[in-house]
Amino acid sequence: MSQSERALGIVGAVLTGLLALLLLVLAIGGEDLASGFGQSMAEAVSGNGGRIALAVAGLVLIGALLFLVLKAVGFGTSKTIEFDGDAGQMVVEVKALEECLRRTALEDPDVTDAAAAITIPRGGIARTIVCDVDVGLHERADIPGKGADLASQIQRRFLQIIPVEKDPMVNLHITIRAPKHESPATAALTPAAGLPAVSAPEPPKEPEPLPDVPEFTGERRYSSGDEEEPSS
Repeated sequence: MSQSERALGIVGAVLTGLLALLLLVLAIGGEDLASGFGQSMAEAVSGNGGRIALAVAGLVLIGALLFLVLKAVGFGTSKTIEFDGDAGQMVVEVKALEECLRRTALEDPDVTDAAAAITIPRGGIARTIVCDVDVGLHERADIPGKGADLASQIQRRFLQIIPVEKDPMVNLHITIRAPKHESPATAALTPAAGLPAVSAPEPPKEPEPLPDVPEFTGERRYSSGDEEEPSS
């Protein structure tokens, strides 16, 4: 927190305390004290000088309040990162660093899209820098493990560019996208071991039964080539 912000905080706390004390005094004092306070305010605004002074004081307080509110919601935060390098002081644009982290996420083959946003705290790089990264991942197993690896990779790239003392915090927001289309060669692989799928062996076929032949019980004659055929 800067000196101006600290001073505004102190002034705001003092004014809030005085207002609370005034309300308590009016509640305890009753009608007479409230009437006297109202008469004093009426005399203060009876002249042009008193009205102008009260108007200026009100505008100053409103401006200070708006300043604190805008600071609280992020307006006026630093758009550059300043640090001391070997050759002297260096300044890096936050937008360029965000684009670098986005490309780092897209280098992963499982990432379909990415966007990065960096928040620089008011204390500068002496405090922890926050990197919010939105990524789309193809549907796969172990999404949390993949996200942790991706966050570590983004953190390492940040430290390669800007050697800060405190490691940046990487908040990863993952959106699961449709799985990749498998090629015929990939589809032939089993998902568990990555080996070609082998069909189960067919059971051995039983031998076909021979045709039924009636049992022969009579006399069987065998012809001989030496025997002469009987004449007709």
